[in-house]
Amino acid sequence: MTTVPREWTVESVRELADRKFGKRACLFQIEVALALYAKKDIVACAPTGAGKTLSFWLPLLMAQEEGLKRITIVVTPLNLLGKQNAEELGKAGIRAVAISRETASPKLWKEVEQGHYQVVIINPELLLGSAEAKALWRNSHFTAWILNIIFDEGHCISQWGKFRKEYSQLGSLRYLIPAAIPFYVASATLPKSVLIDIANVLRLRPEQTEYIMRSNEQPEIALSVRSFVYPANTFKDLLFLLPGEPYCETIPWKFIIFFNNIKESESAALMMRKRLRPGNQQRLVYFHSTMTPAYREEKVRCFREGSVVGLFATDAFGMGMDLADIAVIVQFKSTCDLNSLFQRFGQAARGCDQSAVAILLVDKKDTDESRMKSQQAAQKRKEKKLKGTVSPGHPSCLRHGHTIWLSPLQTQTHANLLRPLQPRCL
Repeated sequence: MTTVPREWTVESVRELADRKFGKRACLFQIEVALALYAKKDIVACAPTGAGKTLSFWLPLLMAQEEGLKRITIVVTPLNLLGKQNAEELGKAGIRAVAISRETASPKLWKEVEQGHYQVVIINPELLLGSAEAKALWRNSHFTAWILNIIFDEGHCISQWGKFRKEYSQLGSLRYLIPAAIPFYVASATLPKSVLIDIANVLRLRPEQTEYIMRSNEQPEIALSVRSFVYPANTFKDLLFLLPGEPYCETIPWKFIIFFNNIKESESAALMMRKRLRPGNQQRLVYFHSTMTPAYREEKVRCFREGSVVGLFATDAFGMGMDLADIAVIVQFKSTCDLNSLFQRFGQAARGCDQSAVAILLVDKKDTDESRMKSQQAAQKRKEKKLKGTVSPGHPSCLRHGHTIWLSPLQTQTHANLLRPLQPRCL
């Protein structure tokens, strides 16, 4: 195959994206592509739904335009997300495969080794733990094809390493592959602490790393915080999603409610189904990691097509899922960190010219108003206790300004109270 090096510009990359994907690449996507193609390590931040995924594929298209045989490897946190990306690439004529434990057959690994796929999408556990993947890293013929390694939802490198240990070991790739292969870390949530963790874990090259950072603000999503009115285990505070009495005849919007445990997601879904007539109850489903991959894929398809309109989900559904018409996101309880919260809220309003509402449901004790009331009540109790202990009207007490002084005659009687009250401001 004849190689024809090109001098890539913003205009030529944009034309390539339009020709291959029918999309107009924005400046962020093009900046990432040009820097990554120049073999720099890239760390990029942009809002959810901003098109970071398109920037994954542009360097590969650029290499193909020059007649080079190259492979892009994508490390994904969710197999479902990997499958979604592989399907979208297939529609664009790019050979891609999402490898999971269910699909990782000897035949598939052989096809990967032979360079049959231009994009290989894989989770960290298989990437570092499978014997087949380890054999690929020792195969110099295969590693010579690798154009770059992309870490989708890169904040997981920092945040998920405690319960998915392979994330904390991804830096070992630096010693398994040629050093010139660049890394690309992409996410919508990259605060400073996470950036530092990522740089350390992946052993990013300081002199050859470019940070392309955009605000993750999403004005199309209205944020609000509501405190529980009813006991949390009744899930009655979610009933506003299904208006109508005695049944909700028409569900007015597509929604996702995120929970931090499986039991709550199932219990809430079962309770909310009672608001629908029997024929409509299966339009609400719970979604979590204990379900089979086939079940989850089916429910995502139904959610996309509209036969399912409400998901009661854990993080098994989330980051990067490209669903265009979600109108309401609810986080049930303030049990996750800000990175997770904004990843979840970012699932909303992904379609063109759409808007959405994201609601954080919290215990009353977690609101500023409740905390202020508690502080005021505590202060009143403290003052009342002090006034009750040493009454300003007592004949042997002298009040001077805001300080109570005890007369010498009281020193024996109040000996046990002198330490906290001598002198004491009320």
